[in-house]
Amino acid sequence: MHFLYTKFSSYFFTVIIILNIAQKCKYLKIFYKSAPSYNHVFKVAATSAILTGNYDSVSGASTEITSPTNVSGTEGENFTYRITTSPRSASNFFAENLPDGLSMGTGVLKGFIIGIPTSAGTSKVKLTASKPGYGVVYKTITIQINSENDPDKNTPVITLNGQSNVTIEAGSEYIDLGATAIDEEDGDLSGSIQLVGEVKANKPGSYELKYNVKDSSGNAAQTVTRTVAVVDTVPPVISLVGDSTITIEVGGSYEDKGATAQDVVDGDLSDQIKVSGEVVANRVGNYQLTYAVTDAAGNVATEKIRSVRIIKLNPTIVWQNPKAITYGDRLSEIQLNPTSNVDGTFQFSHDQQDILSVSSHVLKADFYPINQDKYLVTSKEVTIIVEKAPLTISVDSVSRLTNQQNPKFIIGYDGFVNNETKDDLTSEAVASTTATAGSEAGKYPITLSGAESDNYEITYQKGVLTVVDKLRLTLEILGSGKVKIMPNKELFDTGDKVKLLAVPSKGYAFAEWEGTVKSSDNPLEITINEDTTIKAKFAKLIKFTGVIVEGKGDILLAPDLNMYPAYSRVNVLAVPAKNHEFVKWTMKGFLLSKDNPLTSYKVPGSDMEIEAHFKYVKPAEPEIVEIFDFVNVPFGFSFNTEEGTSYEVQASDDFQKWQQLRKVNGTGEVVKFVDIRKAFYQQQFYRIRVVQ
Repeated sequence: MHFLYTKFSSYFFTVIIILNIAQKCKYLKIFYKSAPSYNHVFKVAATSAILTGNYDSVSGASTEITSPTNVSGTEGENFTYRITTSPRSASNFFAENLPDGLSMGTGVLKGFIIGIPTSAGTSKVKLTASKPGYGVVYKTITIQINSENDPDKNTPVITLNGQSNVTIEAGSEYIDLGATAIDEEDGDLSGSIQLVGEVKANKPGSYELKYNVKDSSGNAAQTVTRTVAVVDTVPPVISLVGDSTITIEVGGSYEDKGATAQDVVDGDLSDQIKVSGEVVANRVGNYQLTYAVTDAAGNVATEKIRSVRIIKLNPTIVWQNPKAITYGDRLSEIQLNPTSNVDGTFQFSHDQQDILSVSSHVLKADFYPINQDKYLVTSKEVTIIVEKAPLTISVDSVSRLTNQQNPKFIIGYDGFVNNETKDDLTSEAVASTTATAGSEAGKYPITLSGAESDNYEITYQKGVLTVVDKLRLTLEILGSGKVKIMPNKELFDTGDKVKLLAVPSKGYAFAEWEGTVKSSDNPLEITINEDTTIKAKFAKLIKFTGVIVEGKGDILLAPDLNMYPAYSRVNVLAVPAKNHEFVKWTMKGFLLSKDNPLTSYKVPGSDMEIEAHFKYVKPAEPEIVEIFDFVNVPFGFSFNTEEGTSYEVQASDDFQKWQQLRKVNGTGEVVKFVDIRKAFYQQQFYRIRVVQ
């Protein structure tokens, strides 16, 4: 606490002022007297700011009188001056040493110095502004009152266009909005404003622009300043060199092309780019490289990412479109022959030995590389054209006697494949002739029509109907051999009996009679009632045997012959050895069938072996099978039994139908069996089965 005591004495009065100054002092008490009867106490809002000029000591905000320091007027003319404060508005105003004719306004003009100056001159006027409870501020201003005939002393007033504080982005163009200048005497002086300073728009920083002007009397305006802040907030831009997505095959080389970076302020920042991530070119996978950079102002660029895919190699598959084949031709290695530049296996959409319909077919091969860590599973497709097979349809030439109805025409087909017959045609052929029962003796053509098929290209061969007084026997040889005719002549009367004997050449066997009569009897006896055509068909003898290529077992053929006529039918039975089971039939390594027995199998047209495959299986002992093959009469054999086990003896001549002949209860001894059925001279097969 401090105390200041001051005593002033004069003739008129004595004033004693005691100032109690403290940090939190709120009141200043002034005691004064001029006579004993004049005692007044003035209570004035004050703080320590009274002595320093601080207006608002409570809030701590700096307050001042902001109205102009220099002001001018003219003698005899209205004068107005407003006292303004900031940031708080005062409510009480006082002015000392006002020029003659001027005074403080009241009411709505409170805070204004108004009036009509009565004399010219310069006055230093002390302004006081206050607000109860907050404080008092002071300011000294100069009021110049000019005579009507005095020279111009009014200064121009400059006003900025736009804001006094401007912020722009570095690298952008700065266009100054300028300012305006107005003078009471000279009017608009905007065009004479002098600008001092510059803004470097490419260099971040704070720049000051100063505006000034003088009127014609040389009065300079108060300088106005604009502050321009050039800031860098734009990040650099990264651009990849090359593609953002790159695919290379495993084992190849990868060299990154990098990236570039440009900044508005810093320019080229390419050498400051940081790259994260790696690419392993010898390992399949998806890799990412990330590119980042920051400019000098700390602006971080948007990262760029390059994706690098290391993929497996694609094997090279070479497979040309196969030549066209004919319906009935089986697929083989000739068509299914793709190759690859790497080791692996092929799987085909079609198997060898498949027969395709007449059309355009797509053959597909899926390739599975051995090294699938490096190579892709890939596919290859080719197109094969299957053309129609040639089919010749012919009609036999026949003869008849005059005054008889036409005989039934025999239509023959040559060219069927895949064991197909006329029943596989969309429609069969029809034979016709112009001859009638009343036609005279002579030759009449027999024509064919109406046959249709999607798989065959049909060609017709005409026949001839010969109308004669005698009937004719026509003989044809198919294969190699000859036929004896008894009696040996060509023309016969109706009802004549004829005997035919087929004699095959060496290496051939008689197969059957075809034509007007179909039979396998040899010799053949027929009755001539019409013109008759007989075809003697001889088949080449083929050596057809079975061979075991895998596992253990046996192969039985029925009929069991050393040589078979080509394209004849045979039943084939695979008999697994003990602890074995049948797997499949093959021929020349190609799958033939998985059926067992293989019934009515067509003997090939050349010497061939049918291959049986067996595999070992863990003994389960559900069944014991023994096969006996006998052609002698009577049929008999022996077999071993186990005590407590029941057996069945069965017989068959075709491996399909088995007849139970006897049941046997095992005693551990050998059992003898004799077939007591009526003796017959054909091959017989027997089996003994365990009864479950």
